[in-house]
Amino acid sequence: MEVQLPLLKYFHPEARALHMRASPSEEALRLGAELAEAATGLKRKIAVVGSTDLTHYGGNYGFSPHGSGPKALKWVKEVNDKRIVDALLALELDRALEYARREQSACSVGGAVAAARFAVQTGAEKGELLEYKTSYDVYPGSSFVGYAGIIFPKSGEPPR
Repeated sequence: MEVQLPLLKYFHPEARALHMRASPSEEALRLGAELAEAATGLKRKIAVVGSTDLTHYGGNYGFSPHGSGPKALKWVKEVNDKRIVDALLALELDRALEYARREQSACSVGGAVAAARFAVQTGAEKGELLEYKTSYDVYPGSSFVGYAGIIFPKSGEPPR
């Protein structure tokens, strides 16, 4: 949120924002559902932004189950990050929570799961991947982190 909140206020200075931390557990599912219920009850239009980094790989993070080099990068992109991104896109949120716990594929998945649950409660049927990159793509090194931009449009909204 240290990145999103300043951008929100810069582009929409009139917007009111509330920062919340979402536990990487089933509590995130409840938070997303309760936010949707509150928005409906208050007859307010709100947007929920969830944030998490994906796999933190390499010596800097103490996580290198597939060694180093191209093989490791390929595994992060095509297996570890792909599994959690696919779960979020399919709105299989229990599976996303499990992947994050078991496979270290997201460092703070609660925010993403809460936002996705809010989206489900307000009419989304699937997610849409805007872009996926790793820090290696920008600054190659032996340690890197995955990132994905996902939106959850309401059913019937045109694709972006």
